[in-house]
Amino acid sequence: MRRILLLLAAATVMVALLAPTASAATVRLTKIEKRVLTLVNAERTKRGLAPLRVQRSLTRAARMHSRNMALTPFFSHISPSGRTPGARVRSAGYTTTGWTRWRVGETIAWGTGALATPEAIVYGWMHSR
Repeated sequence: MRRILLLLAAATVMVALLAPTASAATVRLTKIEKRVLTLVNAERTKRGLAPLRVQRSLTRAARMHSRNMALTPFFSHISPSGRTPGARVRSAGYTTTGWTRWRVGETIAWGTGALATPEAIVYGWMHSR
């Protein structure tokens, strides 16, 4: 169950960047999701970047992907059925209409024991290559 929660937190934070005008108050985050978001935003602040904000439909899409990874099981940006992060974002209501460039990013993580904490997950992201 802890693995599922960390996957949820990880995926939720990833898609938050795509919603710069949404308010975190519109989505009820778990304690783990809140902590991951706080840690990621602290890292962004250190680098002079704007904080991430949570958006309801993207959070729902991220949680569904996290649940799918935990239950199937697989660990990838692309689901066994071939669904990509871009497809998940589009199904959440985002389109490329009107954009000359459009990118989507996703960061996923899971851990066990001492590596199954928001601090360990964000540390791993920040030190990955």
